[in-house]
Amino acid sequence: MCDTRETILEYLRTQGIPMTVRRISQDLELTRISTYQELEKLVKEQELSRIVPISTNPDYDYDEKYYTIKSQPQDASSPSNTSTEASAIESLNQRFATLDYGLKESIKQISAENRTLKQQLKSIYSNILTLMGIFVAIFALIITNVSAVASIIDPLASPTNNLLSVLILNVPLVFSIGFLLLFTRIFLCRLLSTDSKYSNDGILG
Repeated sequence: MCDTRETILEYLRTQGIPMTVRRISQDLELTRISTYQELEKLVKEQELSRIVPISTNPDYDYDEKYYTIKSQPQDASSPSNTSTEASAIESLNQRFATLDYGLKESIKQISAENRTLKQQLKSIYSNILTLMGIFVAIFALIITNVSAVASIIDPLASPTNNLLSVLILNVPLVFSIGFLLLFTRIFLCRLLSTDSKYSNDGILG
């Protein structure tokens, strides 16, 4: 544990700015709980200062604390100067922690909005292609019937037989087009899914 203590102190001295428990544990490859416990011990021993950023976010996580080396004013001859310098350093650290936390929250919010926008774009692409497929299917049916009905309908045959001939032509065509549209829709949904490599690296960058 002594090694962990010295490692954390040396890390914070090197950084020179307030750091979160998450960042310290990640950079030093320590567990979150052991890092937090050691930091709290150092705070009690007056080695470190604990800083809680100011936030107006109602969902603010109050466990997101910052830690930094406790300021030691260089001029200790005058108590007033010492107090003023310590107060100024503490104020700067507080402002840094607040700005850093606010920036992280802004990045999280922008990332969430970006993901939502991508999902909406994927849905729009999928719907547009589906609508295009429907229009193509309608025109295909019209063209097929116009070109084929003249040769299928027999003026001497009964209306029932003529209708049956038209149905025999159109029913398989309608089912084929419907299956093709369904297959295309499913394929597009998988292609544009969030976990798809095409979504991340290709279509939407």
